[in-house]
Amino acid sequence: MPAYKEYWIAVVESAPLRWFATIQRADGRKMKSLATGKTVTIWECPQAADSAEAAIEAAKAVIDAPGLISRATMLERAGVDLQAKGKDMNHHHRVTLQALFAHPISANIDFKKVMHLLEDVGAEVENRPKNRVAVKLQGQVALFTHAHHDLSKDEVVQVRKFLESCGITPAKFPLSKD
Repeated sequence: MPAYKEYWIAVVESAPLRWFATIQRADGRKMKSLATGKTVTIWECPQAADSAEAAIEAAKAVIDAPGLISRATMLERAGVDLQAKGKDMNHHHRVTLQALFAHPISANIDFKKVMHLLEDVGAEVENRPKNRVAVKLQGQVALFTHAHHDLSKDEVVQVRKFLESCGITPAKFPLSKD
């Protein structure tokens, strides 16, 4: 797959002389279309091309256009402060956040749900060797062990402390949107 800026471009021939391109971020993060409002991992270019090279050029034009951006970039451009506006987190992530801060400490929180929550609030998640995950959010960096199961109570406390250090608490993202 050819790379362009921070994106990968894949080209598929769907019929003779009908080529389509798909775009994916090299870091695997999601993209959001400003035109449709859809958030996707892989973007399919809607226009067909006569050759693979033309499809790649069409994909580059889509990347260069202001209509396809990462969610974090979109929020940054819009001037959204995730700490100040609790309305930018979906219900599933709010439930996960509530579970992380619940008393007594829960021992059945899915690791993937926590990673999705962190990505939703703008964290950069990077897989590291030896089953480690580095999370960078608002200048804070934390290393977590990639759990292939639910988080233990100690891991929940570690995530909770990291979120608190970044100013993310359940009070800022209540379950009910009043």
